Amino acid sequence: MPVTTGWTQLTLTARQVQRWPDADAAPPPRWWEAADRVAFRLPSLEKTVPVCRGLVRAWLDARQVCDGETQHSLMLIVSEFLANAIRHSASIWITCRLWTSGDLLFVEVRDQGGSLSVPRVHRNGATREHGRGLALAASSAREWGWLAADGGCAVWATVAFVPCGGPQHAAPPIRLPEHR
Repeated sequence: MPVTTGWTQLTLTARQVQRWPDADAAPPPRWWEAADRVAFRLPSLEKTVPVCRGLVRAWLDARQVCDGETQHSLMLIVSEFLANAIRHSASIWITCRLWTSGDLLFVEVRDQGGSLSVPRVHRNGATREHGRGLALAASSAREWGWLAADGGCAVWATVAFVPCGGPQHAAPPIRLPEHR
């Protein structure tokens, strides 16, 4: 599994996604121990959503994120962001990135573009057939947003968490450069 600029990356082919959870597709247990910042590069297929949820769950377990509400929130957000990227972009590949900083879990789903619309929460979505998922994801996140990135769209969110061992096991905060 390659490590690129601080990220441990896992790429699954369409064949591996279709055959999931075959042993040859899943990373070995030791891989997760070193995977503090992960990037999953996945084909733009509907079956990618449950496969990515399984990968996210394994990463959460390795990071000792045991709180059921936190797990549920992150899985909901990942599912919605991925489903939207698959449905609304012309991507061949979609990347899901996960990392922690302080008491926050970060998720980013990046597509390759090809959509004329941007992610937005639809109000009064209870009677709509589509469009409610992003509102659910947004309500599960501490913060969320999107940005144009490399010709595509990156949708991100943060979720608060406390590791199983308590706050002393949380990753130290990453200092981000100030914008001027």
